[in-house]
Amino acid sequence: MKRIKSILVAAGILLGVSSMQAGERGLIEVNNHMNSGHSIISVVNKGLNYNSLNVFCSTSGESFIKETITDQPSFQKLVNLQELNDGKYTVELKGDNDSVLKEFNVQYGRLMSDQAEDIFGETKNMKFFLDDKRNNLVVSYINPNQNDLLFKLVNTDRDKEVEFLKAGNKLGYSNTYDLNYLRKGNYRATLVSGDKSYHYDFTL
Repeated sequence: MKRIKSILVAAGILLGVSSMQAGERGLIEVNNHMNSGHSIISVVNKGLNYNSLNVFCSTSGESFIKETITDQPSFQKLVNLQELNDGKYTVELKGDNDSVLKEFNVQYGRLMSDQAEDIFGETKNMKFFLDDKRNNLVVSYINPNQNDLLFKLVNTDRDKEVEFLKAGNKLGYSNTYDLNYLRKGNYRATLVSGDKSYHYDFTL
């Protein structure tokens, strides 16, 4: 598990979070923080019913953030999700007699919605292509919403990331990736656009 460096947001910088209701006595929201490129965990502790916050991997149970929030009616934490492995995580507010849970999904260092979609086949706006000698991988994508794009290449035999880059947000994206430096084996190329992840598996 990669360890995460968290940054406490100074009081008063973020005064409100979308969809948070003042009437809730215990509420957790996880949202993207536009200015920093990170994500923010926001908590309402109205009534001071909760005294601790714990963020842990939903699969392994390993904790990577623990905070005491006794006597704090609200709390915010800015986190860099790029320092986390892909997967589902849980934020837990805990009091003497009660607890509140909120799960969120991290993929490729980004906060993904519950509607995130994995696409393994070719679509009319997304194409992967290997040349005849398997020396180059060509990626072509029409990006009508001009989402920020991420490209990732993983050696699936070793579960090792060998390429990761931000691919911009142009309307049309096309690039050729040199595969000559890679060892023989199985690979997965992924292009992430918004809540869609396009995957292409191949063998060298």
